Amino acid sequence: TFDRTGRGRGFTTCGVTQPRKLVYVEGSGSTWQTRTIASGSGMEVLATADDGINTYALVHGFWPTTTDRSVRVVVRSRTGAISSRTLAATPLHIGGSIIAYGGKWWAVWSVPDGGCGCNLIWTARTMLTPYSAHVTPLMGSDPFLANRGSSALLIWSEGGGSAGDLAIGYPTATAFTTIPLGKVGWRPSVTTTGGVIRFTYLTQPYRSTATVHFVERVGSRWVERTFAYPATNSWTGADAL
Repeated sequence: TFDRTGRGRGFTTCGVTQPRKLVYVEGSGSTWQTRTIASGSGMEVLATADDGINTYALVHGFWPTTTDRSVRVVVRSRTGAISSRTLAATPLHIGGSIIAYGGKWWAVWSVPDGGCGCNLIWTARTMLTPYSAHVTPLMGSDPFLANRGSSALLIWSEGGGSAGDLAIGYPTATAFTTIPLGKVGWRPSVTTTGGVIRFTYLTQPYRSTATVHFVERVGSRWVERTFAYPATNSWTGADAL
């Protein structure tokens, strides 16, 4: 994440040998500093965020790198202090996201449910309410959060690991208001700037050329544009920047 001065801060996973390392990175231009987070050995980064107070990472234990399959939030303060919190001990399925505002954070991730053969979306947060972590009534994968100041906007695929119906949710302290988007795709992302909602999603991600769909709200209707994108692997994705 880059601030207005062009300085970037974030977390990444590095190393070709196991277990891989969780690394904090900070810098700008050609000058960057790194710091290995010892407590994050074997953890893979799902998403990062920065609110000008702290830098945050949503991470999970990656099999066979580690037997720890937990989902955690790792926080680095501007003074360099590192803290972490375990959100759940269950392995995730596909995707996770985190946002932050005013020193507080909000995370979502997808967890397989063996009982129904589907995936359930979990949430944990310190935004809006005292800390809580629980399963939501939403089913699907690839959840993605956008920051709306002290609130959030959520987009996800209801396909549960395959291309599915996309939906947007307006989460509050106690519930979700869900709006179907009438689109089918993978790996969606969403943003809201100046009151305008924009989202992206993929179709045909496993072919040599995927299609990126860029959609924005113009007045009372959705306007969509598509772009061909070389899909070098199954994890090709796009963000609604």
